[in-house]
Amino acid sequence: MTERHAKNSTQYGWGRAAVLLSVIFLVQAVAPAAVSEDSFDEMTLCQPSPGLDGVCDSRFDANDATQDITSWVEGMFHFNMTSPTEIQFQASWAIREWDKSGMGLFTSSSMIAALSSDNINANDGLPADVLRSAFDENTDPNDVTSPTIQESLLGEIDGSISGFLANWGGSTSPVTTWEDRVFLPDDSGVVSAVDCTIDPASDSDGNAFEPPICISTNVNITLPISSTYGLNGVSASNLNTALEGLLVMGSEITTKFDVRVEPGHKGTYSIQPPSYATVTDATGWGVNEEVSEDGGAYSSGLWIVDNRDDPNGLSPSSQPADLDMTIGMRDKSTTSVVEVSPDDRSLDLRVSIDLSDESNAFVEVIAGIYQIQSSSLSSWGVPDLMPRDKATIPVITSDGIRMAYHTGLLDLDDLSKNIPISGIGQALTDSGGGSSVKMGDFQWIHVSSAPLDQGGLNYTHSSTQCERGVNYCMEGSVAMDDTYPVYMRSVSHTFPFSLADLLGGNLGDSGFMNSVSGDDLSKLLNSGLEFSTVLSDETMETFVGSLLPNGISADLTMEIVLPSWASTPQGGDSIVLNYRASGDHSGVIGLTGSDSFFWNHAICRGHRSERLLRWGRGHSVSLDLEELCLHGCGHGRREGVVRKPPSDQGRDRANSPYPLTWSSTGLRSPMSCSIH
Repeated sequence: MTERHAKNSTQYGWGRAAVLLSVIFLVQAVAPAAVSEDSFDEMTLCQPSPGLDGVCDSRFDANDATQDITSWVEGMFHFNMTSPTEIQFQASWAIREWDKSGMGLFTSSSMIAALSSDNINANDGLPADVLRSAFDENTDPNDVTSPTIQESLLGEIDGSISGFLANWGGSTSPVTTWEDRVFLPDDSGVVSAVDCTIDPASDSDGNAFEPPICISTNVNITLPISSTYGLNGVSASNLNTALEGLLVMGSEITTKFDVRVEPGHKGTYSIQPPSYATVTDATGWGVNEEVSEDGGAYSSGLWIVDNRDDPNGLSPSSQPADLDMTIGMRDKSTTSVVEVSPDDRSLDLRVSIDLSDESNAFVEVIAGIYQIQSSSLSSWGVPDLMPRDKATIPVITSDGIRMAYHTGLLDLDDLSKNIPISGIGQALTDSGGGSSVKMGDFQWIHVSSAPLDQGGLNYTHSSTQCERGVNYCMEGSVAMDDTYPVYMRSVSHTFPFSLADLLGGNLGDSGFMNSVSGDDLSKLLNSGLEFSTVLSDETMETFVGSLLPNGISADLTMEIVLPSWASTPQGGDSIVLNYRASGDHSGVIGLTGSDSFFWNHAICRGHRSERLLRWGRGHSVSLDLEELCLHGCGHGRREGVVRKPPSDQGRDRANSPYPLTWSSTGLRSPMSCSIH
């Protein structure tokens, strides 16, 4: 920084300013009382010794762009956001006029009169020529230790910068230097070089305001996370990661900065977003626009606030202005903004109701989350990741959930306790008129395993798909998308519940099952009966689809683990129903007894007897019936019904030696019935 020292007092014991004033008063005594502007060739104030010892062009009102305002300063303010919380601030000022009230040298009544003689009145500031010529003078003419005018001006500039930045958070002390050239936009918006000087010997251009005195100042700013982004408990480094991830996920972040522009000042404010962002909207006060940068690779924000004029003739005042900025993701060759349709799969639910022990049944629910629209989260009462005036987040993907979890942006309990799937177990049993079911708290699965798709809270991305990131991807083909779900699991307490309770009333047109209850189903199936049906889409909607949360696209796989006495016709121990949001459901139900009598088994005199009574015989009859009743038949009768064997035949089974098998696609539809 250039340093200039105060000159010594005169040998007569007067300060130079005191001698100067005496000379000025003498000139005034012999000068005409009124002087026109055209008569000013050079200010008397700046005459050689004992004056300010500089060259000050005469001051004309026509040259003053801020008439009746004591300052004329034009500045360019650059805010370079190296992160969401750190800003490198640089400002350049061109000072053509400065308020004199803070400089004691110019506040005495005698000096005020002297200034007035040079057309510098109460509503005028000090033109640049006067400031330059006075740089070496003490602000207090009677105190040689008082700061010089140059030092005082620099201190006032630093104070003004610090005050300007007070609303931006913490900042370092300004580092300010005098400049001989700065770059500023003119009134048409074109940025050009402005030549400046602090040398009073090189300012004779006929205009007291030209050339300006210029400074450059640098400050590092730290933005407060809470007030800037509406977040608490998130570190600066995690915030940087979180905001980048949100932008990749298609979100937009809004920041609102406040400035105050002093009277006579014109400020041009440029904000460069973080390296991964682009300004999508610049709003607020005055002229604002998005400015293309780096050949169109991204945009910065630009605002112009002009408070140089006082059009109403009122007492000038500082002008508050808003610099509101919305940022989105900056284009990258390797990464695209995530696009998720509301119709895309949101949840993949796996519901297992284990009836292997009907006296101790239980329900397990595993929810795979691929993406959830913010509108759904809001309707469920899940708190926003960020305040809505700070961020627009259309969707949160599975990778977004991982990111929000690892950066502290999301409390997992806020999601698991509000997502409306905890009532699935109760809904299942209610559909069969069943028991009260209490589901346990959802637990998050850190890394999934088969048969679940790859995913989990701590899923590790492969380098072939993800160029940057581990548990969540920031750059690459799968960055922040919904490819790999996160999972949470809940298991109920045990409760009594039978297969007949579950199926009764839930098989649509196969209404005959409604009247089968308790152990009757076991006896019926193990009598040799084989039952199969295909649930209609309507039945799948009411039986399975009704378990899903409203308003989202979800798949549901329901597994019914069968009691030990039942099996599928293929010998399996469970039935699987698939409900798909696409409508491509699979609702095949097949049941038989695991200890069923086979119709072609030889009939013997006793359980261990080899004496053959007869071989099995089969007859097939096609029926189109609305209702089929089975009645006991007398010995030897052939009426197409099952005859109960004598008590000493088949004592080891509660089954008919002539079992009936049927299959049905529903009531009032053709059945096939076989009597063996």
